[in-house]
Amino acid sequence: MATNLLAGISTARIIKEATLLNAVTATGAGTAVSPGFACSHYSWHIVVTGAPTAVSVTLEVSNDGGNSWQVVDTSTTTTEEIRHITGAGKEGLLVRANLGTLTGGTAPTVTVKALVGAIGQV
Repeated sequence: MATNLLAGISTARIIKEATLLNAVTATGAGTAVSPGFACSHYSWHIVVTGAPTAVSVTLEVSNDGGNSWQVVDTSTTTTEEIRHITGAGKEGLLVRANLGTLTGGTAPTVTVKALVGAIGQV
């Protein structure tokens, strides 16, 4: 008889990488990405060029096909930052970045790349 020695002990990890904003110069939401599973863990890398005076970008998730969006994290860096978030209430089937503020500087751009994942018991 075969026994799964990892059952209830170990975790399965599913991870997908996505570019959510690519050198954008205007405010607004990026294209929604569907990793193919419900995400609950996020690492996102925000890169800002052009020395703007104010930036605000949110990481958002949706569970209803993109009809409504929940903010799971916010960055106001004007240079570069890597953020990690996880936890109950942050799950999503779709993920996007939304640039809410981009002012000042010389031809500023914002790029956001993310690793999204799900962790559960084997």
